[in-house]
Amino acid sequence: MLKLKLELKRLEIPQDALAQRLDLSGATIAQILNHNLWPKQPHKKELQEKILHALYALTGLTDFDTQTLFKEVASAARQPHPPIETPPETEVKAMLLRRAQLNQETRKAFKLFKDPFHNEIQEAADVFMSAELAYVFESMWQALQSRQTDFLAIVGESGSGKTTLRDELLDRIKREQHKVHVIEPQSIAGMESNDNTGKTLKAASVAQAIVHTVAPGQPIRQSQEALYRQVKAVLIESARSGFRHALVIDEAHCLPTATLKHLKRFYEFKDGHQNLMSIILIGQPELAKRLDERNPEVREVTQRCWLAHLEPLDTSLEGYVKHKFARAGLNAADFLEADAYPAIREALLFRRAGKGATGHISYLYPLAINNLLTEALNYAAKIGMKIDVGVIKGVREEL
Repeated sequence: MLKLKLELKRLEIPQDALAQRLDLSGATIAQILNHNLWPKQPHKKELQEKILHALYALTGLTDFDTQTLFKEVASAARQPHPPIETPPETEVKAMLLRRAQLNQETRKAFKLFKDPFHNEIQEAADVFMSAELAYVFESMWQALQSRQTDFLAIVGESGSGKTTLRDELLDRIKREQHKVHVIEPQSIAGMESNDNTGKTLKAASVAQAIVHTVAPGQPIRQSQEALYRQVKAVLIESARSGFRHALVIDEAHCLPTATLKHLKRFYEFKDGHQNLMSIILIGQPELAKRLDERNPEVREVTQRCWLAHLEPLDTSLEGYVKHKFARAGLNAADFLEADAYPAIREALLFRRAGKGATGHISYLYPLAINNLLTEALNYAAKIGMKIDVGVIKGVREEL
């Protein structure tokens, strides 16, 4: 921290007022005051002269100690930058999951013709697979390909990559031309966990989706008994024709308990010894709570369901960032200093929410990383430098 920052506080001059007088951004002034990081233009000496003139214009004073004004305060220079005060977990999603956009000025400054972090997945090669993500994806794939059907629940925070895995699953089926019917009930749009807050996904809607997908054009039976007989019949006929089947339900944390229990019955449809359909549930962490084995209402489902958690990219951060830049035809080292990576990890660490909650939770998930680095690129472009620890802290402080 520069002594200049202390002088501004003593004189009650807002940083924004100084920035406006100098025709600089607030981010640039914050970098100078907090981290002694100066933009490439104007030159440091020239900018210091302009600051002195601005102080005179704002205060009428001329007796500033120019020998120390632009020096770091000794105590601050010896100590590490104080840790960023992290807001509770409940405030994180609004800050980190709101889609960030690269400014036009940033694109020009860094000569970016393709955004590395927005709408970046257009083909299979664009998907980053850490060892853990690859394992979860392979489990989903085997649920479609092996003779032994599976009942899976994929759980992860918003932006953790759940939808990306689902999309890659569907894309692989299409590009490799596998004989797999993927059933996705369309009534999940606007789905809620109870009928008081919205529309729930009923077992009958799942049954209708199975018939529409596996035997399109076949009239739907009206009575419940006839409908479930129809579901089993179309699955058997399709399986004997060489097709595999998978019921995939996104936003599954909103499934009502009654429907969760009915899924077990769908899973148990057989042709002799052979199960007819795998089930893949995809949802937020609330789904794991719903499937807790201590919950007697869904115990029979839990006993058959394998639960997989998508963890933060703590050990794969550098690989992920380098992959994103590489897919845009760029070298990450041209945009990030080495000290940016630990700063990103720290910036995405938040206090746990809830009464009596302790410890921290990492939001080092793809969407949060994408948004943080997008804002960091915008920030760095304003001050004419690469992303480093100071830029990450500057962005984090503005969240």
